[in-house]
Order: sequence, then C-alpha cells, then structure tokens
Amino acid sequence: MEKKQLHNIFSKPFKNSDWLEVLQNVFGAKQFLAQPREILLPSNDKAKAAYELGNFTTTDDRIIGLYLIELNPDVWLERNKVGLRELLRNIYKYDVDGAIIVFDQGEKWRLSFVSEIKVLNDEGEVIEQATEPKRYTYLLGQDEKVKTPSERLNKLAGKPLALNDILEAFSVEALNEEFYKIVSEYFYQLIGGKIGKGKKGKDYGDGILQLPSVPKENHQVYQEFTVRLIGRTVFCWFLKMKKGKNEDSLLPEKLLSSKAVKGNSGYYHSVLERLFFQTLNTRMSERVDSLPDGCEQIPFLNGGLFEPGTDDYYRANRITGLSESLNTLKIEDQWFLNFFQELEKYNFTIDENSVTDVEVSVDPEMLGRIFENLLAEIDPDSGETARKATGSFYTPREIVDYMATESLVQYLHNKTDLKPEILRPVFKMTEEKLYDFSEKELEGILDALDKVKILDPACGSGAFPMGVLQKIVMVLQKLDPDAEWWKKRQLKRIRNPIVKKALREKLDASSVEYARKIGIIQNSLYGVDIQPIASEISKLRCFLTLIVDENIDDNKENRGIEPLPNLEFKFVTADTLMKLPEEKDFGGLFNSNDDVDELKELREEYLQSSGKKKEKIKEKFIKIQQKIFKDQINLFKSDTQSRAYKLSSWNPFSHEKADWFDPKWMYGVDNFDVVIGNPPYVSHDRISQKAYIKKEYKTFEAFADLYCYFVR
Repeated sequence: MEKKQLHNIFSKPFKNSDWLEVLQNVFGAKQFLAQPREILLPSNDKAKAAYELGNFTTTDDRIIGLYLIELNPDVWLERNKVGLRELLRNIYKYDVDGAIIVFDQGEKWRLSFVSEIKVLNDEGEVIEQATEPKRYTYLLGQDEKVKTPSERLNKLAGKPLALNDILEAFSVEALNEEFYKIVSEYFYQLIGGKIGKGKKGKDYGDGILQLPSVPKENHQVYQEFTVRLIGRTVFCWFLKMKKGKNEDSLLPEKLLSSKAVKGNSGYYHSVLERLFFQTLNTRMSERVDSLPDGCEQIPFLNGGLFEPGTDDYYRANRITGLSESLNTLKIEDQWFLNFFQELEKYNFTIDENSVTDVEVSVDPEMLGRIFENLLAEIDPDSGETARKATGSFYTPREIVDYMATESLVQYLHNKTDLKPEILRPVFKMTEEKLYDFSEKELEGILDALDKVKILDPACGSGAFPMGVLQKIVMVLQKLDPDAEWWKKRQLKRIRNPIVKKALREKLDASSVEYARKIGIIQNSLYGVDIQPIASEISKLRCFLTLIVDENIDDNKENRGIEPLPNLEFKFVTADTLMKLPEEKDFGGLFNSNDDVDELKELREEYLQSSGKKKEKIKEKFIKIQQKIFKDQINLFKSDTQSRAYKLSSWNPFSHEKADWFDPKWMYGVDNFDVVIGNPPYVSHDRISQKAYIKKEYKTFEAFADLYCYFVR
C-alpha cells in the first residue's frame, strides 16, 4: 500500500471498507471469517456491538486476533480506560496471543494493538503473567495528525511479520526518540554549539538567540531561557487540545500555529510574549485592549508558569504594550515557523499514558522526558554533558509505576495492618473484584492516603510525583467514587475561613477528578532539585494534569477555569544533601518566634492566591524573613553561614538555588511517609562539596558515589 494512500485512509472519517484494507495490506491478514462473528458484550454504555473478524499468524507462530468494536459516539475513551479494558477482556478471551482492534466511532476511529495476551514459557506452555496486557493505540480520522501511524504502519506492508515488528510499529518509545530529536534540533539552533561527532555531528555556531546584555559565553542563561521558552510553548500547544462542549479550545490556532507566525511579523514579541505575560498571567478583566485577536477567549491560568522573571527580560512599554527588549531580545520568525510546522505533524494528548494503556501521541509524560534530556545535553563550551555533571537519568514508566505502587502498598500496610496482597489489586487498572473492605478499613485507607507526605529528593521533570499521583487517584476512583469523603476532608483541614470558602466553591464547580488531584498536589506531593529549570518542569507537569480535568463553561467567569495553584512551596530548587546549621547558635529563640507561625499561614494562603493578593503575600513573606534576620543579627553577627542568615535570605519566589535544604522551613513538613525517586548518579571524584559531605555523612569507604548519600 502506498504511503499517500495509507495517509488518506487514516486521516478521513471511518468507513467499513477501511479496516479491511488496512488489515489486509498492512498486516497481511488473509484468514477472515466469511461473515464477522458477533461477540456478546455485557450490558454497558460504551460499545454498541463487537465482532470477531478473523486472525493471522506471525512468523514466530503467534496468533493475532482481529476485532471490530462499534463505540457509542459520545464515549470519551481517555476517561473510560478501565471500563473499556473490561470490555476488551470479553473480546480477546479467545485463544490468541495478541489482538488488533478497530474502534469505530464515526468521524474518529482508533487502531489498537493489545500485546502478550497469552505468555508462553520456554516449553511453549501458557503461564500466568505478572502484569496485564498492554494496549497501544493510534487515534485516527477527521482532523487527526497521522504522520506517525502512516509512516510506521506503511513499513509493515508486504513484509512477513513477527510479533516484535508489530510492537515496533506501535512503539511509543520510538516516538519519544523521534520527537525528542526534533525538539533538540530547535533547542540547539537557538543556543548554538556543536553536537555529535564526525560526519554525523552538527555545528550550530553561536546560535540565533540574542538576549539583552548577556554574552554568548554565559551558556547556562541561554540554555535555561530556551528550555523555559520551549516548555511554555509546548504547554500552550497542549492547551489547544483542551476544548469545551462547543469545541472552542482554551487557546485558538490563530495565535499558536505556523499560520500565526506567517501572519505576525516579529512573532515572539508581537504574539508569544503577549500571550504568555499579558494574557495567561493576567485576569481577563485586567487585560489591556491591544492584545492580539484571539486572546479574549483564553482564560487566566496563574500558577507562576507565565509570571515573567528577571531572566525573561520582559517589561511592557506603557504606550505600545510591547516589550522594552523589543530590539535586544531576538528570535527569528523563521525559527518559530519551522518549529511549529514540525509540531503540527504530531498528535498531542493532554492525558497521561499509563503502563498498560498507551496512546501513541505526544503526552505530558513525553514532555517530561524531553526536558530531562535537554538538561543532560552536551555543553558546547566544555564538551562535557550536563548528565555527567548532574547524574540525571529519566526513569522508564514501568519502573515508576512499580515503585509508586509498592511504596504506597507498604505505606498503607504500615498504617492499616491490611496485608499487601489485599491492597495491591486496588492500585491496578482492573475492575476485578476487590477485597470486601469493612467501613473501618475503608476509612483507614482513605485517611492514610489523605495524610501521606511524599518527597522526591531529586525530582527532575516530575516523573515520580506524577506516578504517585496517578496511583492515588486510581485508588480514590475505586474506594470513593463520587469523591464525597475526599472533598469533605480537604475542606476540614483549612483553618482560614476565607481560604476555606474559596476552596469549597472551587471543589463544587470542578470535576471529581480535579478535586482528587488538587488535594493530592496540595497536601501530599513535594519535590526538590538542584537545577532550577527541573523544578519548573515539575510544576508544569502538575499544571497539565490539572488542566485535563477542568470543566470548561463559557457562561462562567474565566470560562469556568480556576487559576492554577502556586507551587513554589511544593517544588523547590535546593541542594538536597546540604543541611542547615544547627539551631544552637540562636539559643533556641528562633523557633519560638511567632513570625514562623505566620509564615506557615502565608504558605497556605499563597497556594491558591492570584493577582494583587498573591503579590502582597510574597512581599509579606520576604519582609517577615528579613525581620527575623534583623531580630537575630546580634546573635549571629552577620555570619553568612549561620542558620538564621540562610533561612531569612532564602527567596522561594525566584529561580535561584538554595545551597541548603530544610523541609520544615521550605514546605512546613517535619517528616515524610514516603521518599521516592531516582537519585543522581555521579562518581565520587566529581562530587562538589566533598569536605562538607565527608563531615556530615559516614561511609564504609572514604567516599561513595553521589547516589549513596540519597539512599542513606
């Protein structure tokens, strides 16, 4: 089958003849039933009918079943993965090793491959598998981007196929690598430098990005500006995917597309800056009138992601509304045009994939991988990789899933005395019958999940915090379906009546999933990383997982979208291994100071604040810290290494790294129930602060690699 023909089939509304053509020409399926055999389904609101079409045998003797499912047109598959998986069990319960399933939903259709339904040992005997079969899916049909499926599946046409050939065609890992190469290419076009060796290497010179009064030698500034620019841009690309009932997205194509670049000269300053800093960061009622057409439908998001910092080189001119750095911060329109044309070839989904259910699209988890890899790219100045310096590696989704599950199972076991084998099924994407928990046991599990404090001491792009969040959400879906218990508990913990009232209104207006996630993020998840941009990307991941569950209502203020939480006291930039000096040089006076209690209240208020109130809280927080510094000055005599100096000079609202870490001060948390993550892997000879570490930590040998100190 020709690539163009395959592309046309994938990008048009579904027709009955399409599945036959795809199955025959792509997968070489010949053994079709003379008449599709209807499969009896249990009563459900998702599928109208299901049919067995036939099967084919791979070169390694695996039988792949072929099926067609007619879905109801209003079923949102991303929100029905568990229920859909139960239907699939009825469909591929026959004697097959894998299944290719066509989901017919009219204008949209999906092509899924379910792998390893049956697992064989070395003797060819069927054995029970430890994990559920994985389902990989391409979203196809009208208006969908089909570059990846048409290219991947076209390679299968006319070839004898083994099971691994099919797996490769549906591989999200291959898409990860492909998409990362594209983003990396445009990253280096901006910052410059040499990457790769020999004939395959590329030299991007000094890069095309120009920052005001920043020499090219200051590579880190250019790198972090570029990561932040790409991060904000791709985040906005995801916003285009979120639509209301009338199909109006949160952010229109006319502002963020290759067509938008062509129609707006000086695109970065004329559109993108104004989108970031004057629209997404500004309440609708407070925006200037001269914003680009389309900004009026974009809600205020807050959350700090689009709050301009000093390293954004942005200050609006009062007359023109454009940046004062109009002529000194330069990014060519051609860069945006080329970059956007590449992004437009791919499907984006704002739903996070799971270990067992994968849509082969660009999802938020992939975004995390991209930025973690960007931070580990080659430094053009030294030739040394940032990965060697920071020891950062992205953890595969399967490992994150396993560690998150086992950590939470053990935590609940310790809190409730329930056996791990009883608790473990609650964390799986399955509707198999769960243990019949008593009311007391159920209350115990929910109470424990509400109180759990989880820290990732080297959070990177937020893979583990997001993995834990997904697992807790899964348990709450099963044990508190309407989130009634969960909502009451979130309100009960708030002391400030004004903050409590605002939260009640927010929870009442939000979806059940949003209520669960906002509670987990606010009360349970904490992260720290030595790289400022890593903390920013972790926050971005939290924002995306909240946005997906927002209810858009165009009849309400801000389109029904609540401002995102401020996460400066949730994900901090600090050196995890560096402790604060002991308090003894204060005579015990510091912790008795009433100002410390006021700072705790300010942290709570700040989380959901915005606008002028947010700025006032920030100012008040800094002033109290300075007051503490002033009150204690006679005790520590301006010693910059003293506890009081370090505490009072910390600015949580900047991107600056603290050379110390203290969870009580930074989060208001004394102890954590779960510490989870992937520590940095740096050999002992590359560790900085060796003298400090040798003094504070005991090791069997004189020195250990860096990860040892994280798992002490």
